[in-house]
Amino acid sequence: LRAQGQNGEAIKFFRQSLEIHEREEGTSSVAVANLCSSIGLALFSTSNLQEAEHMLKRCLEIKKELFGEHHDQVASAANNLAIVLKGAGNLEDAARYLGLALRIYEAGNDAAKVATACSNLGLLHHSLKNFDEAQVHLERCLALRQKEFGVEASASVKAAAQLDQLVQHRQALKHKEKRSKQREEREAKGASSSVTSMSDRGEAASVPST
Repeated sequence: LRAQGQNGEAIKFFRQSLEIHEREEGTSSVAVANLCSSIGLALFSTSNLQEAEHMLKRCLEIKKELFGEHHDQVASAANNLAIVLKGAGNLEDAARYLGLALRIYEAGNDAAKVATACSNLGLLHHSLKNFDEAQVHLERCLALRQKEFGVEASASVKAAAQLDQLVQHRQALKHKEKRSKQREEREAKGASSSVTSMSDRGEAASVPST
Protein backbone atom coordinates (compact mmCIF):
# COMPACT_ATOMS: atom_id res chain seq x y z
CA LEU A 1 0.00 0.00 0.00
CA ARG A 2 2.80 2.44 0.85
CA ALA A 3 4.50 1.65 -2.46
CA GLN A 4 1.31 2.65 -4.25
CA GLY A 5 1.20 5.98 -2.44
CA GLN A 6 -1.84 4.99 -0.36
CA ASN A 7 -0.29 6.05 2.92
CA GLY A 8 -3.58 6.66 4.71
CA GLU A 9 -4.74 3.11 4.10
CA ALA A 10 -1.29 1.76 4.93
CA ILE A 11 -1.24 3.60 8.27
CA LYS A 12 -4.69 2.21 9.13
CA PHE A 13 -3.55 -1.32 8.29
CA PHE A 14 -0.30 -0.97 10.28
CA ARG A 15 -2.15 0.38 13.32
CA GLN A 16 -4.55 -2.56 13.29
CA SER A 17 -1.63 -4.96 13.04
CA LEU A 18 0.15 -3.14 15.86
CA GLU A 19 -2.84 -3.53 18.18
CA ILE A 20 -2.99 -7.25 17.46
CA HIS A 21 0.72 -7.81 18.10
CA GLU A 22 0.65 -5.74 21.29
CA ARG A 23 -2.20 -7.87 22.64
CA GLU A 24 -0.53 -11.14 21.69
CA GLU A 25 3.16 -10.37 22.28
CA GLY A 26 3.30 -7.34 24.57
CA THR A 27 4.64 -3.90 23.76
CA SER A 28 8.31 -4.78 23.18
CA SER A 29 8.56 -7.39 20.44
CA VAL A 30 10.41 -7.25 17.13
CA ALA A 31 7.10 -7.17 15.27
CA VAL A 32 5.87 -4.23 17.36
CA ALA A 33 9.10 -2.34 16.74
CA ASN A 34 8.93 -2.96 12.99
CA LEU A 35 5.30 -1.85 12.85
CA CYS A 36 6.17 1.32 14.77
CA SER A 37 8.84 1.98 12.16
CA SER A 38 6.42 1.34 9.28
CA ILE A 39 3.82 3.63 10.81
CA GLY A 40 6.42 6.32 11.47
CA LEU A 41 7.75 6.30 7.91
CA ALA A 42 4.22 6.33 6.48
CA LEU A 43 3.31 9.26 8.72
CA PHE A 44 6.46 11.03 7.55
CA SER A 45 5.28 10.61 3.97
CA THR A 46 2.06 12.40 4.91
CA SER A 47 4.00 15.19 6.69
CA ASN A 48 2.71 14.15 10.12
CA LEU A 49 6.15 14.75 11.53
CA GLN A 50 5.42 14.91 15.24
CA GLU A 51 3.70 11.52 15.43
CA ALA A 52 6.22 10.06 12.97
CA GLU A 53 9.02 11.08 15.34
CA HIS A 54 7.16 9.54 18.29
CA MET A 55 6.68 6.20 16.53
CA LEU A 56 10.27 6.00 15.32
CA LYS A 57 11.62 6.86 18.77
CA ARG A 58 9.48 4.05 20.16
CA CYS A 59 10.90 1.69 17.54
CA LEU A 60 14.44 2.72 18.46
CA GLU A 61 13.90 2.17 22.18
CA ILE A 62 12.40 -1.28 21.62
CA LYS A 63 15.31 -2.26 19.33
CA LYS A 64 17.79 -1.10 21.99
CA GLU A 65 15.96 -3.14 24.62
CA LEU A 66 15.86 -6.26 22.45
CA PHE A 67 19.25 -6.16 20.73
CA GLY A 68 21.45 -3.91 22.84
CA GLU A 69 22.93 -0.49 22.08
CA HIS A 70 25.31 -1.59 19.32
CA HIS A 71 23.21 -3.75 17.00
CA ASP A 72 22.68 -3.13 13.30
CA GLN A 73 18.92 -3.00 13.91
CA VAL A 74 19.46 -0.10 16.28
CA ALA A 75 21.55 1.72 13.68
CA SER A 76 18.79 1.31 11.08
CA ALA A 77 16.18 2.65 13.52
CA ALA A 78 18.40 5.59 14.43
CA ASN A 79 18.94 6.39 10.76
CA ASN A 80 15.18 6.39 10.06
CA LEU A 81 14.58 8.67 13.04
CA ALA A 82 17.28 11.03 11.78
CA ILE A 83 15.50 11.29 8.41
CA VAL A 84 12.30 12.44 10.12
CA LEU A 85 14.13 14.86 12.41
CA LYS A 86 15.91 16.38 9.44
CA GLY A 87 12.58 16.75 7.64
CA ALA A 88 11.22 18.55 10.69
CA GLY A 89 14.20 20.95 10.65
CA ASN A 90 15.69 19.50 13.85
CA LEU A 91 19.16 19.16 12.39
CA GLU A 92 21.14 18.96 15.63
CA ASP A 93 19.18 15.93 16.89
CA ALA A 94 19.26 14.39 13.42
CA ALA A 95 23.07 14.63 13.47
CA ARG A 96 23.15 13.00 16.90
CA TYR A 97 21.19 9.95 15.72
CA LEU A 98 23.17 9.69 12.49
CA GLY A 99 26.31 9.74 14.61
CA LEU A 100 24.92 6.82 16.63
CA ALA A 101 24.24 4.87 13.43
CA LEU A 102 27.75 5.60 12.15
CA ARG A 103 29.40 4.35 15.33
CA ILE A 104 27.45 1.10 15.17
CA TYR A 105 28.34 0.54 11.51
CA GLU A 106 32.00 1.26 12.30
CA ALA A 107 31.98 -1.32 15.08
CA GLY A 108 30.56 -3.86 12.64
CA ASN A 109 33.16 -3.04 9.98
CA ASP A 110 30.42 -2.54 7.38
CA ALA A 111 32.23 -0.31 4.89
CA ALA A 112 29.21 0.27 2.64
CA LYS A 113 26.99 1.40 5.50
CA VAL A 114 29.80 3.47 7.01
CA ALA A 115 30.16 5.27 3.68
CA THR A 116 26.42 5.96 3.48
CA ALA A 117 26.33 7.20 7.08
CA CYS A 118 29.35 9.45 6.40
CA SER A 119 27.61 10.89 3.36
CA ASN A 120 24.39 11.59 5.27
CA LEU A 121 26.26 13.04 8.23
CA GLY A 122 28.51 15.16 6.02
CA LEU A 123 25.56 16.66 4.16
CA LEU A 124 23.79 17.36 7.44
CA HIS A 125 26.83 19.12 8.92
CA HIS A 126 27.10 21.11 5.68
CA SER A 127 23.55 22.33 6.29
CA LEU A 128 24.51 23.17 9.89
CA LYS A 129 27.54 25.11 8.59
CA ASN A 130 29.87 22.79 10.50
CA PHE A 131 32.17 22.83 7.49
CA ASP A 132 35.24 21.16 9.00
CA GLU A 133 33.25 18.20 10.29
CA ALA A 134 31.27 18.00 7.07
CA GLN A 135 34.48 17.80 5.03
CA VAL A 136 35.92 15.05 7.23
CA HIS A 137 32.85 12.87 6.70
CA LEU A 138 32.52 13.54 2.97
CA GLU A 139 36.22 12.87 2.35
CA ARG A 140 35.91 9.59 4.23
CA CYS A 141 32.83 8.65 2.22
CA LEU A 142 34.66 9.35 -1.02
CA ALA A 143 37.66 7.26 0.01
CA LEU A 144 35.43 4.33 0.96
CA ARG A 145 33.40 4.53 -2.25
CA GLN A 146 36.50 4.67 -4.42
CA LYS A 147 38.06 1.74 -2.56
CA GLU A 148 34.91 -0.37 -2.92
CA PHE A 149 33.75 0.57 -6.43
CA GLY A 150 36.64 2.35 -8.16
CA VAL A 151 37.12 6.00 -9.07
CA GLU A 152 34.75 6.08 -12.04
CA ALA A 153 31.80 4.25 -10.46
CA SER A 154 28.58 6.25 -10.07
CA ALA A 155 28.71 6.01 -6.27
CA SER A 156 32.24 7.44 -6.29
CA VAL A 157 31.31 10.20 -8.73
CA LYS A 158 28.35 11.17 -6.53
CA ALA A 159 30.54 11.23 -3.42
CA ALA A 160 33.11 13.38 -5.23
CA ALA A 161 30.37 15.80 -6.32
CA GLN A 162 29.12 16.16 -2.75
CA LEU A 163 32.61 16.92 -1.51
CA ASP A 164 33.27 19.34 -4.38
CA GLN A 165 30.06 21.21 -3.63
CA LEU A 166 31.16 21.67 -0.03
CA VAL A 167 34.66 22.83 -1.02
CA GLN A 168 33.27 25.33 -3.54
CA HIS A 169 30.80 26.63 -0.95
CA ARG A 170 33.59 27.15 1.57
CA GLN A 171 35.75 28.93 -1.01
CA ALA A 172 32.84 31.19 -2.01
CA LEU A 173 32.22 32.10 1.63
CA LYS A 174 35.91 32.88 2.18
CA HIS A 175 35.94 35.06 -0.94
CA LYS A 176 32.80 36.86 0.22
CA GLU A 177 34.29 37.38 3.67
CA LYS A 178 37.51 38.74 2.15
CA ARG A 179 35.60 41.21 -0.06
CA SER A 180 33.50 42.31 2.91
CA LYS A 181 36.62 42.93 4.98
CA GLN A 182 38.26 44.91 2.17
CA ARG A 183 35.12 47.04 1.79
CA GLU A 184 35.04 47.75 5.52
CA GLU A 185 38.72 48.76 5.44
CA ARG A 186 38.08 51.14 2.52
CA GLU A 187 35.10 52.67 4.28
CA ALA A 188 37.09 53.09 7.49
CA LYS A 189 39.95 54.70 5.55
CA GLY A 190 37.51 57.03 3.78
CA ALA A 191 35.90 58.05 7.06
CA SER A 192 39.33 58.75 8.57
CA SER A 193 40.31 60.92 5.59
CA SER A 194 37.06 62.86 5.87
CA VAL A 195 37.64 63.58 9.58
CA THR A 196 41.18 64.77 8.87
CA SER A 197 39.96 67.09 6.09
CA MET A 198 37.29 68.64 8.30
CA SER A 199 39.83 69.15 11.07
CA ASP A 200 42.17 70.97 8.68
CA ARG A 201 39.39 73.30 7.55
CA GLY A 202 38.49 74.06 11.16
CA GLU A 203 42.04 75.05 12.03
CA ALA A 204 42.23 77.36 9.03
CA ALA A 205 38.99 79.05 10.03
CA SER A 206 40.32 79.75 13.55
CA VAL A 207 43.24 81.88 12.31
CA PRO A 208 42.35 85.57 12.81
CA SER A 209 42.35 87.76 9.73
CA THR A 210 44.86 90.66 9.50
